[in-house]
Amino acid sequence: WEQTVARAGEELVFIPGDTLVACSFASYVGVFTRTYREACVSNFIEYLNKKNVPLGPKPDPLGVLATDAEMAAWAGQGLPSDRVSCENGAIMTNSQRWGLI
Repeated sequence: WEQTVARAGEELVFIPGDTLVACSFASYVGVFTRTYREACVSNFIEYLNKKNVPLGPKPDPLGVLATDAEMAAWAGQGLPSDRVSCENGAIMTNSQRWGLI
């Protein structure tokens, strides 16, 4: 229990940076292919690292935008379970306006 609390406290430092990556992903890269999406996220993470923005060990926009349970529900409703489809679902469920997909 104490280890879990300590680890959670350490991970709180990463939440703003990881959320920034996820929000920029949802806002700007939904219209692109998987390869280009990965390149954009990688370049943005590199930029944030140069600016000393605290990020988790492996920032993952999909991990911030959707849970495994949500992705399983989407698959149950007929959405393909590949990464791009799950990313598209995450963008749509986290957008208040029309997402760029």
